[in-house]
Amino acid sequence: CVCVCVCVLNIAQQLTCLQEETYFGITSALSGMVTGLALLPLLVIATQTSPNGKRKGLFYSVYLSLLDLGSSIGDWATTPIIQALQIRYGDYGHSLTTGLSLLIFICGAARLFSLVVVYLMLGKSA
Repeated sequence: CVCVCVCVLNIAQQLTCLQEETYFGITSALSGMVTGLALLPLLVIATQTSPNGKRKGLFYSVYLSLLDLGSSIGDWATTPIIQALQIRYGDYGHSLTTGLSLLIFICGAARLFSLVVVYLMLGKSA
């Protein structure tokens, strides 16, 4: 859903005089909303599986801290990849072999890999 919206905005930016600041603002807002919606089931699971009583708030805060830690680790891991692919502001290219396209494929593969890890973890616990 977000990818389609971003592609439409990218075409609109190329065909019209949509400024980069407006483009980045709209795409950031869209991805933020979708990310928030995607996290809702995880938040429900975190609050439902936490122990009852006073520790429920502590469990929830640890969960949020782990989410922030994962986000930071993702940023640390992505920065050298961006430098290696030579992605620069304003020079993104329009083919599948550009640095930005390769970064999108790498991020997609990493997400698929996390699903494989979850599958393997569920297989071992059953």
